[in-house]
Amino acid sequence: MLRSEILVTLLIFVALLSTTFVLSEEGDDKGVEEGSDPPYYVKIDVANFESYGDPHHGSFILKVIPEWAPLSAKRFKKLVLSKFYDNTRFFSVLPENESGTSGGTVQFGVKKGKAQKKWDRRPLKDEPLGVMSNLPGTVAFWADPKEHTRGRRCTSVVVNRADNADKLDHKHAPFGYIALGFEEVRIMPELPEHKSPRLHTIRLQGNEYLDRNFTKLTRLVSATLMEEEDVLGMLREGEELAPMPVFNKFGNKEL
Repeated sequence: MLRSEILVTLLIFVALLSTTFVLSEEGDDKGVEEGSDPPYYVKIDVANFESYGDPHHGSFILKVIPEWAPLSAKRFKKLVLSKFYDNTRFFSVLPENESGTSGGTVQFGVKKGKAQKKWDRRPLKDEPLGVMSNLPGTVAFWADPKEHTRGRRCTSVVVNRADNADKLDHKHAPFGYIALGFEEVRIMPELPEHKSPRLHTIRLQGNEYLDRNFTKLTRLVSATLMEEEDVLGMLREGEELAPMPVFNKFGNKEL
């Protein structure tokens, strides 16, 4: 009798443990309330060895605003903490139009391996649009524009180098913006859209495919969470963090 009770207790314990694990690994929508988490900072270190006379190293700082897109903010923090983005490539750098008012985007966040497959199976649920627009400097999880629905948002992030509200606001919900170092994104070597890497091949071959065929791509060395005081300590004399973008739903947009 005692053995059977012990066995039942063990089975219950294992079941509870499994349930806890599943819940912790479920989607990013669990326990998320709009505006419930405070903003946080992420430092993106970059390098480029082919497009300059000397190897170029730099960084920029993202400020993530959970109030804009809470599911995206939570997903991005998970990916940063798991080092998902480390040693990846900015695989798409599209030019702005002649006036610099639209078109310029940069993308990162797709790679080869089990981690990519894991997150591809867990696309983010749709979030409200129109809280923030895709203004210069804002970032959002990328949704495939060829899909008829809002699209699958998993790991890939788009950085707006120009005002892309007209093109992206119908699918992409920004979750943060570049608070420092926007110039690092502006100087990334551009690739014509018809010559950009294929996402399917990146997932199959990873950096080997990218480094062999696209030698001028900027590398994402690391993505690291930072405290605000450490970010402020990076400022040069007289330098300030970029102000939060202002979005007016009546059409008055400015950075």
